[in-house]
Amino acid sequence: MNKGNSLKLFSSICTCTYVFWLSILSPSLTLFQDGDGLIHLYQKFIIDFETKINLLKVAHFAILVSRQYPMNEASISYLEGVIQRVRATKVKCMVEPILYMKMEIVILHLSKGGD
Repeated sequence: MNKGNSLKLFSSICTCTYVFWLSILSPSLTLFQDGDGLIHLYQKFIIDFETKINLLKVAHFAILVSRQYPMNEASISYLEGVIQRVRATKVKCMVEPILYMKMEIVILHLSKGGD
């Protein structure tokens, strides 16, 4: 098996694993709404292959995770870190996920201004 096929196989396995865990967790994401469960799930599991799967799904999940941080500054910092990692992939489909996360950052800045 050549390197290109190995990479495609690895990417497929990661995507399947992500979809599997997300399908298990989607109905029970409400269990993670309180506390920092999603933050730990992202840091301990998803971060390992976040740039190998659909980046728009990564952005959506990252926004869900960012909403668990108690302070807007922490949420913004977290999202900026995800944006940097997505940008480092240099793939063509990174524009929409980055825009999606930047829109969330703008919302966080606006809500911070109202306090």
